[in-house]
Amino acid sequence: MKKFVMLLVVAAVMVMVAGSVVYAGHSGKEVRERLDNMQTRIDRGIASGELTRHESERLQGELNRIRHEFEEMKWDGLSPRERRKLEKDMDRLDKDILRKKHNERKAY
Repeated sequence: MKKFVMLLVVAAVMVMVAGSVVYAGHSGKEVRERLDNMQTRIDRGIASGELTRHESERLQGELNRIRHEFEEMKWDGLSPRERRKLEKDMDRLDKDILRKKHNERKAY
């Protein structure tokens, strides 16, 4: 009976670990793609003159902060809580990029 209970506990732990690894790998790819997309949007805004120097530096700094945060989190797999935080930060940056690219200020 003890062996059976111990086997069940080991199996449950293995399922939880495997599930979190799969979740982390899936979300990591999506996060990287989204960060790369935002980098492209910032680069295009600079090239087209839609972003001023100050706007581009602020957006780039925020993108670098999120990218660094992601790199720190991913080494042990993204938890659902970490994923939500990254999503929130990326959503905010997405909106900031859109606002800054379409405001009245232009690079001259």
